Amino acid sequence: PGGAAVLCSDPAPRWTLSPGRTEPDTAFVSGRHNLSLVRRNPPGHPQPWSIAFRFRHMTLTGLDSVFDDGAGFVWMVGYPDRIVRRLDVRAGVQADAPLTTFGPEHGLPPLQETDKVLMLPIGGALYVVRRQGGAWRWDEARARFEPEPRLLRNGVGPNSVRSSAASGW
Repeated sequence: PGGAAVLCSDPAPRWTLSPGRTEPDTAFVSGRHNLSLVRRNPPGHPQPWSIAFRFRHMTLTGLDSVFDDGAGFVWMVGYPDRIVRRLDVRAGVQADAPLTTFGPEHGLPPLQETDKVLMLPIGGALYVVRRQGGAWRWDEARARFEPEPRLLRNGVGPNSVRSSAASGW
């Protein structure tokens, strides 16, 4: 509900949308190199949504799997570099918001361009899930990702979802 707005006339970029959890009537939308915060306009406005802020140069290529965790962090996976990133917007939406990258030194395996990687919120926890196998849960207290084999047991998890346009895998 609420319609859509044209954010870019270039059909080439990959777009990913995450509803805003920190601020009502917002969403984060990824583009080729940018991450935008969009806000719903008041009723009667000619466009249902407007770009409120654009974080530039988030990656050299694009972003996949954007997730606003509601605690002031926006998590995302780079495309095709597959680097996990976290944007800190606790002090507000600003151009110099701290951006942290996560890799093997934070408990994740080396991720490759050919991996399909998603950020999944499940039961109040945040997971990095790789379709080719593996799931890692963010442990805030330890500031690292921990392997999560329970997500992959008994035919549950990313390996039980076959690649298709409908599944998004």
